[in-house]
Amino acid sequence: MFRFSSTPLSELQTDVLVVDVHCIGGEPSEALRRCSAAFADVTVAYNRFFDAGKVAPGRLLVLPPTDQRTPTVFLAPSRIHPKSDLRRADVRALGKLVLEESLRRGFKSLSIFPPAVGGGLGEIDIRRELLYSFSPSPELDLVYLTKSNHSDPARRVSIFTDGGAEQNGGKGGYGAVLRFGDHLKELSAGFEQTTHNRMELMAAVVALEALKRPCTVRLHSDSRFLVDTVNTGLLFRRAADKWKAPKRWEADLWKRFLNEYLKHDVELIWIKGHAGLQDNDRCDQLATEAMQSKSLEIDTGFQAEASPKVVSKKVATTKKKPTKEGDPCQHCGHAMEKRYTKKRSPNAIKRHEWYLYCAKCKQSYHTKEAIVVQNT
Repeated sequence: MFRFSSTPLSELQTDVLVVDVHCIGGEPSEALRRCSAAFADVTVAYNRFFDAGKVAPGRLLVLPPTDQRTPTVFLAPSRIHPKSDLRRADVRALGKLVLEESLRRGFKSLSIFPPAVGGGLGEIDIRRELLYSFSPSPELDLVYLTKSNHSDPARRVSIFTDGGAEQNGGKGGYGAVLRFGDHLKELSAGFEQTTHNRMELMAAVVALEALKRPCTVRLHSDSRFLVDTVNTGLLFRRAADKWKAPKRWEADLWKRFLNEYLKHDVELIWIKGHAGLQDNDRCDQLATEAMQSKSLEIDTGFQAEASPKVVSKKVATTKKKPTKEGDPCQHCGHAMEKRYTKKRSPNAIKRHEWYLYCAKCKQSYHTKEAIVVQNT
């Protein structure tokens, strides 16, 4: 299970807090400052480790729980200098180190402060690499601690989505309702040929793509396919495995979804369909109307999946070298032609009077039968 959270640390229920720290002196990292604001002993422990020379990349420092602090704290150095570049390899190494130690200690949940950005590696890149690192262990409850809770009502968005198809491969449509502040936005579209799952997923994709800036999002859907794929970490495992997935897994839409998901703090919530929720019922109505519209769009992703792959016929070739006109070419199997040599060397004792030529692949062959002895 993966989720974003801006819950105050004093109220957060977790086994572990993962804090990114620097290996040299100077200003403490933002993660260390945030953690120390809630638990003063963390900075004291960091300074003690630092003075003892124990703070080094790839070395996890563990602070057991205290009377004032329930969670264990992992001090995790991701780089040497606070202004040095943060590489993808650094984030992966940090994630692997924390995951192995968490599993070894039998922890069930952990919360991680995002490492500071830098060196061309932005917030989205860091989120992506951490998700990939923790994806092999879906049993862990992973909480990504966002920097702040958006106080602007326009950046706290509630989204309801729904989608469906008459039958898999038939007409389909989706609907989405977005509420932010005092604003309401509705989205819908219908397609000639698609599937139920593609419409459920496309509704979420289009709704997230409609957001123009990073937001805190509560996305409600009655699709277990959508909600469970994200919340169980299956999406991140597929992405980390370079999208190796069963046929008809809607990889084109999942790639779009993941790109948008990483831009925002998204919480996916499963709801029961047709249970009297106003916005959910409205989404269902929008999807049905779009499906019945006369101007239906083409779901190019579905058509690419549904189209049968063209298997080229294997050309009949032979390993035997052609020796006479009409024999098949070794490369393409085309019938050979006999062509006579135009250039002759007057000093040569022997010469090829003719050769075999393939008009299709432009290959030529010389044979013993074409050799003649010249008079000297």
